[in-house]
Amino acid sequence: MSRAMGIDISIWDDDNSTPQMCNFSTAMKAGASFVFIKASQIYADSDFLMNWKNAKAAGILRGAYHFLDWRVSEVDQAKLFVGLLGSDPGELPPVLDLEMNPASYNLTYQVVQGRVRNFLSIVEQSTSKIPMIYAGYYYWNAWMGKDPSWSRYPFWLAWYNEESVIKVPYPWSRWMFWQYSDGGLGLKYGCESKSVDMNWFNGSVEELKKFANVSIPIPEPSVCQCCGQSFPLPGPAPTNRYKVIANVLNIRSGPGTNYPIVGTLPYGMIVIVLESDGGWARFDKGWLSYSYLVKV
Repeated sequence: MSRAMGIDISIWDDDNSTPQMCNFSTAMKAGASFVFIKASQIYADSDFLMNWKNAKAAGILRGAYHFLDWRVSEVDQAKLFVGLLGSDPGELPPVLDLEMNPASYNLTYQVVQGRVRNFLSIVEQSTSKIPMIYAGYYYWNAWMGKDPSWSRYPFWLAWYNEESVIKVPYPWSRWMFWQYSDGGLGLKYGCESKSVDMNWFNGSVEELKKFANVSIPIPEPSVCQCCGQSFPLPGPAPTNRYKVIANVLNIRSGPGTNYPIVGTLPYGMIVIVLESDGGWARFDKGWLSYSYLVKV
């Protein structure tokens, strides 16, 4: 099977010996068709803007990722992330990187899942691109549950083992990208570090290009009032934003309890109501009872 290969990089691949930490033309000559670049965690990755610009100039397909840090509001982190992307969100989907252990911060499963959905929702609304999720098989199963609605997001699997024993967590049946090694030869791919993360796309280079082009037109940039930079920040919360106040709220296929349950939402989840029918609200996954929603 023909597959496209690529790398992912961050500040950790920079030894500070030169202004440019990665030569993307060299990476492409070595066979890389794409690169994922760390944009932020609590703060911006100090090399991101330079890497983002240089990768675009080289003509390699780009995706940016954010490492979710449980110590800081996911809303603030999402604003930081989309602010860095500005009017250029890249060709590949923006990525949420799930690695930090929530147990270290005494978070519940419901809180973790709600915060992840909040982050993804802000990024999607701000970039008009459906984000991608990066996680390991065991991490996902431990914290994110088996809600089928997660399948709308492409999945990037971290799995450092043979493909013959690869495991993809439910609800996905296949990985879109697979990070299969952290031991690629950094110099070979134009990086200053001795090693670099290696990835496969689950398709050919031509299929990768088609995947990269499936996006909604990018919104016009706005201007940040604090620094004057031009980029699309999330605007004021729309009046149709509601917060789930039930521990677990059923999603139904229609506006009433006589309709079947098609999923659930955790406490704290923010939804965008598209229309109403009596005491029922429709969002993009189905119908919810207004009795368990509060406007935010």
